[in-house]
Amino acid sequence: MEKLTWIELLFKRGHGLDAFRDRFLLDCHRQRVEEDMEQEGGRREELRRAALTAIESDDPATIVQGLSFLLVAGSESDTSVVEPLTRSTNEAIQKAAKTCLFELSSNRRLTR
Repeated sequence: MEKLTWIELLFKRGHGLDAFRDRFLLDCHRQRVEEDMEQEGGRREELRRAALTAIESDDPATIVQGLSFLLVAGSESDTSVVEPLTRSTNEAIQKAAKTCLFELSSNRRLTR
């Protein structure tokens, strides 16, 4: 799937790579992504699809970014895709997957 320009820019600029460092950065990341999605209808689903594609990558940084976007644009139904990544041998992926899983499962969503 070819990424749309706004999504491609998120990935190229490294958005989401530091999102899992602490709660403050995670909340800032969420707010930024929510603002980007609000600019046009249908962006949430576009980003969700791109995030699901990204977490299938062989590149750990791309997987972490995908998880950072999925926790904002995804839904509880995506937990089955994220759950296996919680056992990754890569520490960054494992932490990102656990956080993503928690966020997808919680009711603390800003919008839906």
